[in-house]
Amino acid sequence: MGFECTACVNYQDGVKHDENAEERVRNRFKECGMRYVYYFQRWDANHKAQEKEVADLCNIKGNLVEVLEKKHCCNGGGFKFLTEAWKQIVECRRFLKWTYVYGYYMPEHANSKTTLFEYLQGEAEMALERLHDCAENTLNLCLKFDDTTNKFETLEVELLDRTAVTKKHFKNLLQGISDGLPEVEGNPRWKLGRRKEIGLMPMGTTGSRLPFNLSTAGQEGIELLR
Repeated sequence: MGFECTACVNYQDGVKHDENAEERVRNRFKECGMRYVYYFQRWDANHKAQEKEVADLCNIKGNLVEVLEKKHCCNGGGFKFLTEAWKQIVECRRFLKWTYVYGYYMPEHANSKTTLFEYLQGEAEMALERLHDCAENTLNLCLKFDDTTNKFETLEVELLDRTAVTKKHFKNLLQGISDGLPEVEGNPRWKLGRRKEIGLMPMGTTGSRLPFNLSTAGQEGIELLR
């Protein structure tokens, strides 16, 4: 007859509301899961890259430097620029991988800070990859050719320049995190101050902490960047 019980209507509306709420919850969990997977994959990729780069550095310091010095008749320390570049790569990689944990725990509502952080992180990561490519290319050329006298100085200058540029980008990233990204300061709870300890990170309430200390996690890299 077109008549519906008010209680039935309210019940149906309640069921629909609950279904919508459940759907929102499911979508939320799905989004959180995808977000976690992304950040974990980036952390894991950098962790594996770091392990390989550590092995490469040990090989360079333990074997290849001596081979290169004999091959090119260089005195001790002639290839220091090469080992220093690989040290920079290793320590920057170590710091970079932990910035993905930092990024994961950033409050999602902090859009401006997230944008700035991801920009600084992206610039640092791009510089690191370019340094790594340059270091590998320099090493391969020095190992491949007997006479690189004419190119040696150019290779050294380019690698030293890449090393310095990478160091600068990572110092910017470190400083931004240390200062709480003040360029877009909008929430006083975000202020971390100019401290060496950057493990403090507001997570909705003042005084909350990250589940790790970023300065300790990347301490060697931080020391190298100072």
